[in-house]
Amino acid sequence: MMFLIGAAQIADAPPLEAINPDDISYYWIADDGRIMDSDGRLRGWIKGDAIYSPELELMYHVSGRSLEDVP
Repeated sequence: MMFLIGAAQIADAPPLEAINPDDISYYWIADDGRIMDSDGRLRGWIKGDAIYSPELELMYHVSGRSLEDVP
């Protein structure tokens, strides 16, 4: 039963040829800590283990390989 569900989900995925790399959004981190998206928009800031919004509000703490929400 699990195999059939997995096969149905894979069948719904677009073919690899249909994916255009230009349509995939990505983020990069500048040397000064700015987090930018693929369109050049500022998406936030990173300093040490803290991630801030573009308005410099603390959003997340990096803990190992996961993010922790800030209450």
